[in-house]
Parts: sequence; structure tokens; C-alpha cells
Amino acid sequence: MKRQICMLFSLLLVIVGFATAANAEMVTLYASQDAWVDSDNPSSTPSDSPFLSIYSSSNSQRWSYFQFDLSSIPDTAVISKARLSLYGSASWSTASDWTTPYNRYPHFYHVSDDTWIDSTLTWDNKGGYDSLLGVNYPGSAFTWSNAYFTNGGTDNWDEGVDLNDDLLSIVGLIGDTMGYSASYSAYSEGTGGTTNGPRLYLEYTFEDPGPGPGATVPEPSTILLLGIGIIGLLGYGRKVMG
Repeated sequence: MKRQICMLFSLLLVIVGFATAANAEMVTLYASQDAWVDSDNPSSTPSDSPFLSIYSSSNSQRWSYFQFDLSSIPDTAVISKARLSLYGSASWSTASDWTTPYNRYPHFYHVSDDTWIDSTLTWDNKGGYDSLLGVNYPGSAFTWSNAYFTNGGTDNWDEGVDLNDDLLSIVGLIGDTMGYSASYSAYSEGTGGTTNGPRLYLEYTFEDPGPGPGATVPEPSTILLLGIGIIGLLGYGRKVMG
């Protein structure tokens, strides 16, 4: 009985070692550029403002744009979790403002055109957007709030194209408020930096390319698990043969 337990334990160590070698990764990316545009000043560039603004009323809109560099992530990665986090600088809207008469939370959409530049972006020259990525539920000022793009089986982001061109562009906006207003302000990349600036948390897996240039080197813990498991199996085999 003891031999069978030892064999099963050794097999488990080998399986865990191989599973660890599946290259599960977590990474935090900080916005490489961001900007906001204002429908009331369609030809101006307010990107020098220390904060980003997402605002909507019956006759005015402010949208905030974000861009993230994905070049550190393999093109073949499969992203299991993606979360955009913003640090609020102010929130002039109350909890009832966000939900009455209906959902007026900031919504974040995918932007296909990555050629925009924060220093020249205006309301007039801004690009369009396509799929909805996630919704932000803002808290009070000086707190983090999150929009989940991919999490727990919900996948709003088709990341393949963005991984291939190494850039992800996002726009945050509040839709038609039907005469009501809602406003959210967050720290920008220039003001918040890596402390309070916009960030994207990712979890992903990818295929090991195998031997050769660019191959992933197994971590010491993975090698140790595999080694212990194999030694255990060899020892068991010798006992059986003896």
C-alpha cells in the first residue's frame, strides 16, 4: 500500500511540474499615453490637463482615451483575465446619479485605430470605437475603480489583433443621459505615473516555443518538482524490479 501511495505522489509531482511549465503569467501594464477630448471645444487638445475626464450631459460630452503597449506579451497568448483600473481624482456624481434613471456608468470601448497621439487628439479628429469591453463602477475620489474586460468566463475582448500589432487602444465615455448628467475624473498617465496612473492587469497563458531562440526557460521550482517526481518514480521502479 505504501508503495502505491509513493508512486501516486511522485506522479502528482510530475503532473504539477508540467502544469507549472504551461507558462501562466500575470502582468501589470501602465498607459503609454492617454488624453481626453471635449465636444464643447472640438478643435482643442486638453491633453495637458493633469486629470482625465469622462462626462455626459444633454448637450456636452467628454471622452477619455487610453493606450497600452502589449509588446511584452507573446502574440500567441490566451488572456484569461483583463482589468482596467483608474484612480479617481474627483467624482461629482453621487451613487444615485450613476443609476437614475438608468445605467450611466462610464463604459469602455475598443478602439481599432491605434495611430492617435495624445498631444494632437481632439474631438474633431478622434476615431470611432467598436465593441464594448467593460463598465466602470466609480467610487469616491481617491479610490480605485475597475472595468473587467475578461474575467470568469466573460470575454468581451478579442485580443488577437491587438497582440499582433502590440497596441491596445480604449475609449471611456458615458452614453446619452437623456437630459441628466454624470461625471468622472481620474488621474492621467502624466500625473499618476506608475503610482496612480491608468493600468491594465492581465493574466494569460501561452505555448512554450520549445528549444531554440526565444524558448522559455523553466523556473527552478518547476525543475525541482519534476526532478523530485522523476526520482520517486525511478526509486519505486527499482524496488519493483528488485
